[in-house]
Amino acid sequence: MMRKKHFNCGDSQCVHTLLNGKHQEHVLFYQPYTSDQELMIVLQTPVMKSNMENYAKQLVFVDTTHCVNQYSFPLFTLVVRDDHGHGVPVAYAIVSNESQKTLETVLGIVCEHFPTSPRAFMVDKDFAEINALQKVFPESAILLCWYHVLQAVNRWLSKSESGVHGLSNTQKRNEIISFFCKLKACTSEDDFKATSAEFCQTFKQYPLVCQYFQKHWEGIGHMWCDYGRRFSHARSETNNVIERFFHRLKYQFLSGYKNRRLDDLIEVLLGKADDYFSVIKTLQDVGRMKNRFADTLSQVSDSASRLMESGWALKITVQNSHGVNAYQVPSESREDMVYDVCPVESY
Repeated sequence: MMRKKHFNCGDSQCVHTLLNGKHQEHVLFYQPYTSDQELMIVLQTPVMKSNMENYAKQLVFVDTTHCVNQYSFPLFTLVVRDDHGHGVPVAYAIVSNESQKTLETVLGIVCEHFPTSPRAFMVDKDFAEINALQKVFPESAILLCWYHVLQAVNRWLSKSESGVHGLSNTQKRNEIISFFCKLKACTSEDDFKATSAEFCQTFKQYPLVCQYFQKHWEGIGHMWCDYGRRFSHARSETNNVIERFFHRLKYQFLSGYKNRRLDDLIEVLLGKADDYFSVIKTLQDVGRMKNRFADTLSQVSDSASRLMESGWALKITVQNSHGVNAYQVPSESREDMVYDVCPVESY
């Protein structure tokens, strides 16, 4: 049992002993919790550092989870996709609050260990996280998880304040969500502005809906629409990679127990979890795990080569907006379908 590994009955003393002894080399920063200062524990193992150096250049997933210790201290985590498409952690921070100031401090420490600023970060719509990331990584783009965008819109539409709540307005809510999907697919800023105007015209009889869109979503279209992610972003539109990691942490590594002591949580993060990802990496390196991510990329490449060889490039048209090209590629199987494709920038 975990309690047999405790040095003494004092959780804070055990944490202090762990971080200044057994796990000292894994600690990037440690500020004990007192009445005058917030708790901050920033952790990174050699395995995590290696994953950061290898996979954090394009996109880093950022999120916070709760219910992993008896004090309800949040666990702030950065995750990347490895070359097999799996989400692997590259840094942890156990903090006593999620204020922008605290996150800025944590990210400032982690920033020093990145080989270069990531091209982008994927987040939920948490402005403390967003503002902290923009302050510490001004060169990196911020992308909103598309799942959480739809979730937030759906939840608001279901409230009485939206004016379209209730069973009688189910069809209207579906129409609004469909229009959000149309907005998401905009491949240029001009297209987004025109579609936004169309949205407000279409739903002008629902002024609360239009006001909600203009206040909460129109001004940050570059964070959630396709025109704001015209670069390689690990084939990811959501934060599901980090959500899956949190699920594994809670129900596999922590065995479903919510009220862990803080020293237990640290032992699990730096022990059981780190060992798991080390084993996975070893199996990948020796070819014992099938690389479905690479297989998918290979299939896409083969399909593109086949289309080019058949003269498909002659059917592609180019649309330019503010000096940025978007390519309209006709479907191979359906004559009535055309795909808007953004070029991948070199970064």
